[in-house]
Amino acid sequence: MAVADLMLTGFDTSRVHRLIYDNAPLSRLQFLGYVLSQKLTVIPEYRTAYMVLTEAELIRFNSSIGETEGIVNYGLQVENVVMCALFIERKGEIKISFRSVGSFSVRDLASSHFSGGGHKNASGGKSDVTVKETLDKFIGILPSYKQALLSVD
Repeated sequence: MAVADLMLTGFDTSRVHRLIYDNAPLSRLQFLGYVLSQKLTVIPEYRTAYMVLTEAELIRFNSSIGETEGIVNYGLQVENVVMCALFIERKGEIKISFRSVGSFSVRDLASSHFSGGGHKNASGGKSDVTVKETLDKFIGILPSYKQALLSVD
């Protein structure tokens, strides 16, 4: 109702939308292009995608914390993927964002294996070991979730 009232006053909703959602620096789009073309990995047998960003890559692209927000969601756009994880290395710690669709609970996975929590389809976690060890752990636990991942409609 409030938006309808604003529109009656001549409020330019298209301009506001553009300023909020369609206003990224070129470097952010180039960073996103790099992540999607070079860092997105899909494991079809587990209906899972993941991306790993090292501290060196974040520095290379001059990426700030906010610029990685939402990138994990792109993995769910891949056909037949029901879970995606984004691993970000910063200051000796790995921050992990998990997203899923349907009945698969990334909250349970995050809390059981990565000191995390959140919502069923959007959770986070962390790891204090190397990127490689964290990724190996993640890939190593996928077989125990295979049935749940395959049963999502």
